[in-house]
Amino acid sequence: MSDILIRRAAAMLGGFVVGACVFSIAGLMPSLTIELDVSDAESAQLVTVFGLAGALALPLIGRIDPRRLPLIGLVVLAIGNGLSVFAEHFVPLLTSRIVLGIGAACVVRAGGRGWAGGLAVGVALGAPLAAVIADQAGYRTVFVLLAVLAAIGAADALLGVPMSTIDRHPIGDPRVLLTAGLKVIFRVGLFAVFTLLTSVLAAVEGIHGPAVDALFLAFGLGLVTGVLGGRGRGTRAVLLASGALSAALAAALPLLHGSMAGTAVVLACWGASAGAADAAMRGVIADPVLDETAGFLGVGLSGLVGGAVLGTAGPDALPQVAAGLTVVVVITAMVGLTSSSRREGHRGPGALSTGSQDAR
Repeated sequence: MSDILIRRAAAMLGGFVVGACVFSIAGLMPSLTIELDVSDAESAQLVTVFGLAGALALPLIGRIDPRRLPLIGLVVLAIGNGLSVFAEHFVPLLTSRIVLGIGAACVVRAGGRGWAGGLAVGVALGAPLAAVIADQAGYRTVFVLLAVLAAIGAADALLGVPMSTIDRHPIGDPRVLLTAGLKVIFRVGLFAVFTLLTSVLAAVEGIHGPAVDALFLAFGLGLVTGVLGGRGRGTRAVLLASGALSAALAAALPLLHGSMAGTAVVLACWGASAGAADAAMRGVIADPVLDETAGFLGVGLSGLVGGAVLGTAGPDALPQVAAGLTVVVVITAMVGLTSSSRREGHRGPGALSTGSQDAR
């Protein structure tokens, strides 16, 4: 196998494992609450520690030799998933998620051709596949498979170490920092619902069991579609239009009264509009490290916010909270961003990637 194919394989596996690490927790939520005897709100903190660890690590790992980041990141991801397999209690599992967040940050910072494709598969299939595997073979099997994939990726990276493709951009425009803050808020609302989607669907739609897996897939495919459609369109108009649609669809979720078809359509369209909005923010921010740090931070805080809302107002309130936060983002962007939004975006796998740019 040529060095180019080896590097691409390592990047694809890295992208898939990162995407699956983020999104699989939503699919594993029912199994985790039963096996570890914790509440949904407590399980959501697995997303919190992952995101916060990644947000803290991402700016710091720039000091590491970029040629070694893919290998380091994939090894750490393999170790983190291995620790998850043997975690008998909730606290050790939380610790393993911190390790995974650091590994994900290393892989994200490295980038590499093929990353986007692997990440898209992880985003779309992470939750439904995790739910199916957990039902059939136990939730630890998911961590075993992710550890094996990360180890294979590490072996590929060892054979053909890819160079880093991330370039920093000067951050002097106030709109960039404003948009980064808006991205944090936006992801808080979106991921709070997605992580706890099983509880939300049971409460507001009365949907349980295997049907939820299909809805995870609809949402994930919508996200990927929105990301791909929004790439390179870092404009205020795209952000405002897709953000407004995202808020409307989130608010509409409790109004479907258990319709499976209607719920699938709303979730797919919500995912697509959210992906486009997040991609537009990525284009405005332009700096990949700032963009991904904001993304990790939003994912991390979503667990705290989602858990708090779940514990105080119940799962019925989560879609409305997401809609409200999105409205805040849209209004702030409308007022704070000028119509001539910054257009020198960096190329990347897109918004909901928690990933870096895709080398061309």
